[in-house]
Amino acid sequence: TLHKLGTLDRHFIGLSATPFSKWPGKFWKDLVVGATTRELIEKGYLCDYDVYGPQPADLSAVKTVAGDYHQGQLAQAVNRKQIVGDVVKTWLSLGENRQTICFAVDIAHSKRIVEEFTAYGVPAAHIDAYADSEDRREALRLFRSGAVKVISSVDILTKGFDHPEASCLIMARPTKSLTVYIQQAGRVLRTSEGKDKAIILDPGQTTEFHGFPCDPLPSFLCDGKRKESVSKPKERKPKACKKCD
Repeated sequence: TLHKLGTLDRHFIGLSATPFSKWPGKFWKDLVVGATTRELIEKGYLCDYDVYGPQPADLSAVKTVAGDYHQGQLAQAVNRKQIVGDVVKTWLSLGENRQTICFAVDIAHSKRIVEEFTAYGVPAAHIDAYADSEDRREALRLFRSGAVKVISSVDILTKGFDHPEASCLIMARPTKSLTVYIQQAGRVLRTSEGKDKAIILDPGQTTEFHGFPCDPLPSFLCDGKRKESVSKPKERKPKACKKCD
């Protein structure tokens, strides 16, 4: 249908928050960047953020499959008592008791994080696609009301979840996917009354891998085959301070 319509004397416009994904170049020819993340922050449409990269897990033995970490091996690397405990202790130290969204590697990892938060007396809830829809709605209602401080899932809140009051993100799921990283970081960048900055806790070194959420993003449309024609100098990635993370 798209190819037939394309023969007409018309322009077709596609809108995407992640135009650097692999498929847009199959259907569109040109990319117009309406505004960068940094511009949106400076104009007050998004809030600024601080990133902390505490106690990274050792991912050297985790293989890459289809452009991202092997989920099973990644779960084994991060779903360990010490690593999960460090995630919670870091939130207690740096999270400022904020409304927090957490992304985990798999369901077992998410549940373990919630158990650890609960053990420290922090109201937390886990949601996944296999839970009863009414239970999920109730968990989200409690989170929006503030009765639940931390809501954790694997991917169910990555896209489309809008709760501007959430101002802390735990990226307990390391990812090599730039799309996933930008989508998850965006969950806490919405502006809200009294919210001057968001806090991103990144124990998986994802920021060190991709750069900050407001760093320049790929500016060409990929069809899954061709690569960006203009060579660019390698960008310097962030490094965690050894004293304060």
